Amino acid sequence: MAKGLQHYSVVQAQNAQLGQNGFDIYYNGATPSDVSGKWVALQALGVSANSLVLVHAETSIGNNLSDDGSTGEITMQGGGPVLYGPFNKLVSATIAAGSVLIAYRG
Repeated sequence: MAKGLQHYSVVQAQNAQLGQNGFDIYYNGATPSDVSGKWVALQALGVSANSLVLVHAETSIGNNLSDDGSTGEITMQGGGPVLYGPFNKLVSATIAAGSVLIAYRG
């Protein structure tokens, strides 16, 4: 029997929503370069704890996701937290072998 959203905790409900609009996966060799779109979250996944993804993403609200708010890439740990925000451009990414960047569409 199906359950309504009210039967889940807030965290469970948010996780159920993430990815419902689809997602884009980028990996080593197919990295984004000035790709425009509408994403609500970014997540790095890797085959080991040392897997790294460096990313520079722009938003229409607040600072860009970068090393100083305008240029460069920040490091995301593979298997680390999901970064939420109104991302509208993936400027660049450096993705280690065995790692992926998942950009959840919103």
